Amino acid sequence: MVSCGRLLVDTFVSAKELVRETNYDLTYLAQKQLKTTRKEFDDEKLSDFYLTSDRMLMLVGHTEMDTFLTFKLMLHLNILPLTKQLTNIAGNLWFRSL
Repeated sequence: MVSCGRLLVDTFVSAKELVRETNYDLTYLAQKQLKTTRKEFDDEKLSDFYLTSDRMLMLVGHTEMDTFLTFKLMLHLNILPLTKQLTNIAGNLWFRSL
């Protein structure tokens, strides 16, 4: 496998390894770890968001918030520093620790 220099962090997998919770959904982790409420919507109504431009912008905003919460969770759990230390100790490549 050829590495292109980008690290991919799976916060779902990392959260399972770093914290003990009963649920690892983004909504639950945002509430418990970040003390932030995440707005949910029904996946079956996803096609409704494509009906008007206003609804499309709502979907974009929701997706942007999910991205922000995922990034904030990664920072909160110190995933990058911890995996870098594990990589240095084990002597393997960083992307394999992630």
